[in-house]
Amino acid sequence: MEIITPETKTNEANKESSLKVRGPITSSANEAELFVAVKDPIEQDAYFIRSVSGKASEILIDNEEFLDAAKLPYSSGYQSSETGKWSYGTLIMTGDQKYEITTTYNSLNDANAATVRERFLAISGNKYYGNVTVAKRVRF
Repeated sequence: MEIITPETKTNEANKESSLKVRGPITSSANEAELFVAVKDPIEQDAYFIRSVSGKASEILIDNEEFLDAAKLPYSSGYQSSETGKWSYGTLIMTGDQKYEITTTYNSLNDANAATVRERFLAISGNKYYGNVTVAKRVRF
């Protein structure tokens, strides 16, 4: 799986916010699971998580923008269909490069997730000016 961010050599250099994902890179029909997690800058071990599972050839993601300031702006104009693709929880690395995910909110649209949704929208809407940490994992 590849994570792609705007590059200075392309016309995407001036794009406000972007995180594109491509993968899993295989033609296999085996079951696969992938996730992309963006670290919550406030809570230790907490992440905004987007996961997909199914047959590898059927869940192929081809340069889809997971973070896009147009769809996920830091305002009330965000697309709930996009925030609904993200969950929130802890991500802890266990032995053998495996991750254990404990979900706090199954969707950022959860009524109780307003505070964490605002932090997520600040990141996706280019209003967070710190470093953003991204984790990824594909499992077949």
